[in-house]
Amino acid sequence: AGFLGNVASACFSVARSAGASGALFGLLGAGFFLERVINKHIETQTGEKPKNNVYSMMVIANVVFGMVVPGVDNAAHMGGLFAGLSLTYAMALSKPNRLFSPNLARSKQIIIALYVAAGIGVLLAMYTPYISSMLKAKATQETRLILSHDPNINYYPYFVEEAKKLNPDDPELQWLDFKVLHHAGKSEEALLLLRGIMGESSTRSASSSTKAADKPALIKRLRAYLKSSKQQKREYLDEYLEIQEGTAD
Repeated sequence: AGFLGNVASACFSVARSAGASGALFGLLGAGFFLERVINKHIETQTGEKPKNNVYSMMVIANVVFGMVVPGVDNAAHMGGLFAGLSLTYAMALSKPNRLFSPNLARSKQIIIALYVAAGIGVLLAMYTPYISSMLKAKATQETRLILSHDPNINYYPYFVEEAKKLNPDDPELQWLDFKVLHHAGKSEEALLLLRGIMGESSTRSASSSTKAADKPALIKRLRAYLKSSKQQKREYLDEYLEIQEGTAD
C-alpha cells in the first residue's frame, strides 16, 4: 500500500511529498473493508444494522480533510487506501475464513491487476511530456495566485521554475516567468526576459525567435496584462512598449 501510494503520488501530484501516509491509508482501507463486510454479516444474521462505523467515519473525515486543507498529498492517500482495500480483499479470498469462500483465482487476478497498475503508474510518472503538462498547469495556477497578492512580498515561483527545467523554451512558461518577475518589481530581469520573448537577443533563456507577425499580438497581450497588474513600477515597460509599437508601425 505504501508503494502504490507513492506511485499514485508520482502520477497525479507534482509537489514535493514525503511520509508514510500512503501506507497508513492502506491500513485504514483494510479496516474499512473488513468493517463493511463484518457489519453486513451481522445485519444479515440479526436483522439490525450495526451503529459502530469507526473506519467508515475515519475514511470520510480524512478524505474531506484532504480536500479542504492545502498541502495534503491526496493522490498518495487515495492510492494507499485503494491498495489496502484491494489487498485485504485478495488476502480474504486466498485462505478459508468465515467471511468469504476461498477463491484463489480471483485473489491472484487482483494481485496481478495491482502489479499492472503499479507498472503503468511507474512508466507514466517517468513520461516527460505528461509530467511537463502537469507542471505547466500547476505553474499557471501558482502564477495566478502570486499575482493576486501584494507585489511587495517576495514569492518564489517553485512550479514555474520546475516546469522550465523540463521545457525551458516553452513561450507560455516564459510569459508566466515574466509576469512573476514584473510583479516582484525585478524590472531588469523582467525586461531582459521580455526582450527574449519578443525575439530580441537576450542572455536570459527564452525562445530563439519570434515572428514579426506575432509581435502585435504580444504587445496587445502585454498591454492587457499591465492594466490588471498590481505592480506600480511600470515605467520601463511603458517605454519599451512605445519603442516596440513604433517599430511595428
